[in-house]
Amino acid sequence: MEHVCTDPLSNQFLDLFSIESSKGCKIPDGVRVIGGLIRIQFQWTVQALTSTEQQQVSTISNLIGSFQFNQGNDGWRWNIGIEGEFTVQSIKRALQVQ
Repeated sequence: MEHVCTDPLSNQFLDLFSIESSKGCKIPDGVRVIGGLIRIQFQWTVQALTSTEQQQVSTISNLIGSFQFNQGNDGWRWNIGIEGEFTVQSIKRALQVQ
């Protein structure tokens, strides 16, 4: 399982998040893969973007555009446990290390 980034996109692109009308959207809500091409659909609350916002659109488009999307459902993966599975033993080990 891969991630576009480790932090939420709303934290990395604060200016875009501030003008996005759908604050709770997820990547599948705004990204469409059509014929192998990635199309990002934004829902701005403004008519024109500032130069900073335009730069952020370019950056986020490149970031998302370079990501290899897989078909299927999203899922959770436990990064500490063996093979991504949560166990009580894995959390005990993680807490002992700290």
